Amino acid sequence: MVEKKYYTIEEILAFLGGRGLTVGIIGSYTREKLIHPIIYLNSKSVHACEASSDSPAAIAVGHCFLSAHWDLGADIISVVDKLILSKPVAIKIRQLVKRKMLIGEPEIFSWEYQGNVFDTIPEDFKDLIRPRPRSEELDKKLEYFMLTPSAATLGLENLLLTKMDFDFLKNHFITQTIATELQAKELTKTSKTNQRSKAAQKSGRLSGKTRQEMAQEKKEKLKPALLKIAQSNEGRSANFIAGRAAAMKIIPDSQVRQTARYIEDDDVLKKYLKKNK
Repeated sequence: MVEKKYYTIEEILAFLGGRGLTVGIIGSYTREKLIHPIIYLNSKSVHACEASSDSPAAIAVGHCFLSAHWDLGADIISVVDKLILSKPVAIKIRQLVKRKMLIGEPEIFSWEYQGNVFDTIPEDFKDLIRPRPRSEELDKKLEYFMLTPSAATLGLENLLLTKMDFDFLKNHFITQTIATELQAKELTKTSKTNQRSKAAQKSGRLSGKTRQEMAQEKKEKLKPALLKIAQSNEGRSANFIAGRAAAMKIIPDSQVRQTARYIEDDDVLKKYLKKNK
């Protein structure tokens, strides 16, 4: 399976939106430089320009369509802010696309250099037009791409995140969500435990009984059954009597020792125990 290098905002929100990620958070993380979005120029109409040897300005040599991944550097912060505030209306940009800011080789197609292809060039560039047919040599000299007025717009669909930024967001939001869920479960568990404890305490207070009194009352309810076992096993030890009670499911196994002590201390039950010589 081929691994993707870039992800759209729509793809990222579809994956992490349910875990708390929003477009606003993407903007905030961009401002804080935790992530660095890039712009995808999707077949944008541009005037291709080469650097002038006798002028600091770029020289337009033809019109074409450009597809490329564009790293705006620090300017991405203002672009992302505007895109998020536009919600989701496209915004106009005026930057001249510098080739050195493009990631990898750009895709250039539908080259034209004759007729009215330069009609939309800004007035201050009118004297810097030198139409030329496309060639391999010219392609190497192209240093700038000037977006035409109809193409100088960006929307959220042009905003991409690299795999590295996507992995950062996944690790942050998935880990954060798991921690929150675990914390919520722990709080729920603690709350239920507290509620049961309070209910038990309240029950004891309402009946006016202490814990010791309630435990003693429970033992007294067991006494008739213990007495029958003691009478039918006269001369046996308290541990034996308690063990028989556990085997008969009268008491749980965990209460055998506690019950044996009760038998030894009870004036009626201890009469049936083995006499120590």
